[in-house]
Amino acid sequence: FADLLSIKESFLRLGQKMTLIFKPHPSCNYKLVKKILDEVSFDECKITHEPLFGQKEKLDFVFSSYSTSTLIPVMAGVPTIVFNSKVQKRANEEWDKVAEMYTGLSYFIEPSELFDTIESVIGGNSTQVRDKAHLREFFPDGAIDRSLDKLIALSNKNRCYLDKK
Repeated sequence: FADLLSIKESFLRLGQKMTLIFKPHPSCNYKLVKKILDEVSFDECKITHEPLFGQKEKLDFVFSSYSTSTLIPVMAGVPTIVFNSKVQKRANEEWDKVAEMYTGLSYFIEPSELFDTIESVIGGNSTQVRDKAHLREFFPDGAIDRSLDKLIALSNKNRCYLDKK
């Protein structure tokens, strides 16, 4: 909740309107998520249960606390801001490779750095090539591109299926 308020306050300070597409973890209580988002009252807010790879064309950037799904927008070249949350800190303490992977991202930040980071992203400070190269250090050659190709094909297949209904 505090992270959402920080995001909203940062956009207000920058004089920017924001449409938030919120993807909760599948185990989250949907009614509680909706209530919290209504209380924060963004300019426009949508809750989606669709995978992030199907949303990537709509995204200017992504905010996240610890989640493996955060890696998909990074691989797809979408600027991704990762908060060093309590869960992230715990994961980093338990798994050295996870810590190395996440802390090596350009926008792995403490919540207090949010405003300056959003300002940097909006200002066009491009880190996508660097971050994608960083992730490649953790996966076999070509794995990221093959994964993205498979996700896009799956997304297109599902989109066709949904269009027929």
